[in-house]
Amino acid sequence: MRLLDDNPPSAPVYAAPIAALVVALGAIIITGFDVWWQLATGWVIVNLKIIPGNDIFSFTAFGAPWINHQWLFQVVQWLIFDHLGESGLVFFKAALLGSGTWLVFRTTSYLTSSRDMALWSAIIFLWGVSFRVMNRPFMVVIILIGVYCLIIHRYIRRDTKAIWLLPLLQVIWINCHGGGLLGPAFVLAFAVGETVQTLLPSGFGGPPPIERRKIERLWLIGLACIATSLINPWGAEIFQYFTDLKKMGTVLMYTQEWFPPLNPKLDYSIPPYIYMLTVLGTFVSFVCNAKRARLSFLFVSGFTSLLLIRGHRFGPEMLVANLPLMFMNFKESLLPARAPRPQRSWIHVCLASVIAALVLIFGVPISMVDKPIVRMGLGAPAFSAPTHLVDFLEYHNIRGRVFNDMGLGAYMIFRRWPRERVFIDGRTPVYGDEFFKEFIEASNNSRNFDETMERYDIDYLVFNRINLWGSRHMHKYLWESKKWRLIYAMEDGLIYLKDVPKFEKLIKKFGIKRNPLIEEMERMEKAGIK
Repeated sequence: MRLLDDNPPSAPVYAAPIAALVVALGAIIITGFDVWWQLATGWVIVNLKIIPGNDIFSFTAFGAPWINHQWLFQVVQWLIFDHLGESGLVFFKAALLGSGTWLVFRTTSYLTSSRDMALWSAIIFLWGVSFRVMNRPFMVVIILIGVYCLIIHRYIRRDTKAIWLLPLLQVIWINCHGGGLLGPAFVLAFAVGETVQTLLPSGFGGPPPIERRKIERLWLIGLACIATSLINPWGAEIFQYFTDLKKMGTVLMYTQEWFPPLNPKLDYSIPPYIYMLTVLGTFVSFVCNAKRARLSFLFVSGFTSLLLIRGHRFGPEMLVANLPLMFMNFKESLLPARAPRPQRSWIHVCLASVIAALVLIFGVPISMVDKPIVRMGLGAPAFSAPTHLVDFLEYHNIRGRVFNDMGLGAYMIFRRWPRERVFIDGRTPVYGDEFFKEFIEASNNSRNFDETMERYDIDYLVFNRINLWGSRHMHKYLWESKKWRLIYAMEDGLIYLKDVPKFEKLIKKFGIKRNPLIEEMERMEKAGIK
């Protein structure tokens, strides 16, 4: 024990279990769908030297206004893919996750002067963000919020000149993701809190306010961030994205990431509970530390926590802002005079290492009803990248107007554009709420389906198998229909052709005679199972 007390864990020792968790959660296969249309857009920008301002990928919304607030991230991601392939995308994703985790660790360590607390802050963050680790630009938002947090906290304590970097970082943020609008709001939340603190009577208690010039500079930086947000291809129109999104009730109703954390449709997912527990823990920590906590910290915590009302997709951003504050408040209120003991630190590191080892072996538990998911690896699975399905379409020159589910639309764009355009993909604001509602109704009702097929003169259908059983009644209708013939049913999807002369040879050659899905449905019906 004497040896442990004389040799506290070094920074690399703390980094080891965190790095292992980052690898387990970040070096995973490409499971998202949107990455493919984003790569296609990156290709267009890099090779054609234009940033599309109107839809070019679909025939249903062709020419519709498209505020592509993610264009800079798409360029970076395309360049990585162009040089390093899918493996490069996996490493890029892990690097983004590692950067965000380091910022959470560094900010917590700075505010608490405790690497032990920073260690657990990083672990909670990683668990909370685990089911949203994707090749999507919100990963950059997590990093930039972490940078803003660290710089502003250092500014309040030490008056660092790095505060002047924020308006410049804002230009990068607003061109990587529409969430860049959080940047000015974040700075102004600090400014409002510090301003209010100066107005409080002396008998109110709390920490002393910072210098007036520092508060004025915070307001100036916040306003400068608003101004630099206008440095993007659309100028002030970038704000329209969020006003349009609020009007899309059907999209928000059917898109899980816009559900609040405790929505029952999230199927007992664990990360949303971590978000709510963090909010509760942060609130309790402010109560415990009421005499020392700054109002600006409370304003920022409240602002980022309220974002969860708009959807659990803001959970990772909330964790980045709140975890360091929560640990700081508990440290100052409950453990103010506790001297660090290396022996305890070694226990923390050992426990964290055990957790990292278990996650590496068994995966991270993200649901209370399902087993932990192990997705470490390179490349993309068949449900995300239906390579064989698209190869089949290409080899047999199947052309025309396609009706596809939303997930497959992105990969169809990546592989078949500009020769073919899709029916729909993940860029829902481009299509609009009315069209999305039409798509949902067509996918769930045979009468609406037939009307939609005739209206858009559809030639062939492409579906993902990821929710095959959930859409079994529609597939039964298609199987029994005289209009459509199933010619492809593999692990990466299904293809139906319209029974017309131009597809006659393909239907005769590849037409499927037995359908296991329909047979299973009939067996269950006979057994009285719904």
